[in-house]
Amino acid sequence: MYSDKATLSTGNAGEQKKLCVEAERFAREAVRLNPDGFKGHVYLAIAVGKLALYEGGKRKVELSREVKAEAEKAIALIRRKTSLITSSVSGTVRWPN
Repeated sequence: MYSDKATLSTGNAGEQKKLCVEAERFAREAVRLNPDGFKGHVYLAIAVGKLALYEGGKRKVELSREVKAEAEKAIALIRRKTSLITSSVSGTVRWPN
């Protein structure tokens, strides 16, 4: 994962930020390709959160809001998936709201 590369990088802050931007790009593509998959939203929240470490005040606040939104989307998708699995195991089908 590119955001892990940024964390583990021994390079300068500019190189680390570049890796974070790349991680964000890949995560956005994952969400675009599979908007109902929770992993893309998790990776996007992580990538944006790490990118925020290299940004200034106003941009950092904007990114923190996006981290929260993406994390909430991932949680909602996980709950939906878990609800469907639980329903199918119990023999009933109940579609989540």
